[in-house]
Amino acid sequence: MSEEPDEIEPTKSQCIERELIKQLRSDRDIISPASFEITEHQSSQITSQSLICLFQNAIRARHEEILSWYYYSDSFENKVIEICRETGVTDKTARTQLYKEMLNHLSGITSGNLRMKTLRAKKIHMLFGKDGVGINKIKQVTYGIYAISSLTNSQIQNVINNVTSVEVPETVTNCDDQINADVNASSNA
Repeated sequence: MSEEPDEIEPTKSQCIERELIKQLRSDRDIISPASFEITEHQSSQITSQSLICLFQNAIRARHEEILSWYYYSDSFENKVIEICRETGVTDKTARTQLYKEMLNHLSGITSGNLRMKTLRAKKIHMLFGKDGVGINKIKQVTYGIYAISSLTNSQIQNVINNVTSVEVPETVTNCDDQINADVNASSNA
């Protein structure tokens, strides 16, 4: 006789989705706005404060990277629209033309790599764009572009819906619980 487990462990992307919702629903920035710089002299004296400064610099760099990919995606999509409008070609043809033009100036980048990075940037834009949670929320996340872009479009839309709604969702928001709310609901039925 086989027993079914009472708990379903969430996938990595489900944990990212839930934690993003928590982070984006808060009004707290992850790092303070003050700029910290560590000099070579300071790095030879490792203190808690110097480690905190290095950590905050790394988070700030991650936020700047997210913002850069957001603006890249925004500009890319605007250029695609412009090409379509000016030449009358389809969206797909405009993208192909733009990729080819860009590849002429990007040594060491393959067509597939450029497309993949552009798709990742598009997910960043989807999350933080005008129909998303807003670019002001970038400072509230600890995840980088790879974690965010690993989410499906429906997971990103779920994050947007949960963050922009006024009601607090009745879903599990702590991955440490490792319990799926749907399992609890079905076991109570």
